[in-house]
Amino acid sequence: MELSNITLRTPENMKKIINKNQANKFSIHKEFNFFWKFEDFNIYEATVPDRMHLLDLLLEFTREYLQRKVDSKAVTEMDHRLCKIPRYQGLTILKNGLENVSKFTANDYRNIMKVIVFVIDNLYYKHKEGGIPCKRLCNIFYKYLKMYMKLHQESFTNVDLTELEVNIDN
Repeated sequence: MELSNITLRTPENMKKIINKNQANKFSIHKEFNFFWKFEDFNIYEATVPDRMHLLDLLLEFTREYLQRKVDSKAVTEMDHRLCKIPRYQGLTILKNGLENVSKFTANDYRNIMKVIVFVIDNLYYKHKEGGIPCKRLCNIFYKYLKMYMKLHQESFTNVDLTELEVNIDN
């Protein structure tokens, strides 16, 4: 995929494309978009997958993975590590670890993102057949966090897009 020719689907860009009669080229419809009348509302941002939900899925996968491919002690240790993080300004301590993940707020997830790589680092040394090394699990979270930060930007440069492509491929 050639990343230098990407046109972001912003309301302004989509209006310009339609006005230039290039809608077919960009696979968009020529009909008026109701949401364009709201200046501060970007329907394209509103329909982007919820990144916090992706983190929730990744955490759920990690707990299930640890339970099946490592042992239940690893899940307990992960929760214990989350509870033992020292107090720091701007960081909320999760007293029960990931036990009540279904009740987490966006702020709870942001706090987890700040520490999760450190929590799972060297969490286990042995895994059952078909498992992955702990270092690789840490790398998965690291890549997720890098992509989260990149995708949180308002606009992208060609360098940003190339970096995202490299992170996804590795």
